[in-house]
Amino acid sequence: MKKIAKKEINKKKIAVVGLGYVGLPLACLASEKKYKVYGLGRKQEKVDMINNKVSTVKEKDVQDWLK
Repeated sequence: MKKIAKKEINKKKIAVVGLGYVGLPLACLASEKKYKVYGLGRKQEKVDMINNKVSTVKEKDVQDWLK
């Protein structure tokens, strides 16, 4: 079995389609696990809020993750 270098492990990427009450927490958890996360959303206002670290869902954990 091939040994994986630490550099390769940090290159994990994931795309989350939809940043609502399911997608946003999923994206936050993946980011916490050191994945490079790309989020796709239909509403530009929501995407802008998330980029400005403002949660669009009313869960305390998600609000904390975005900080």
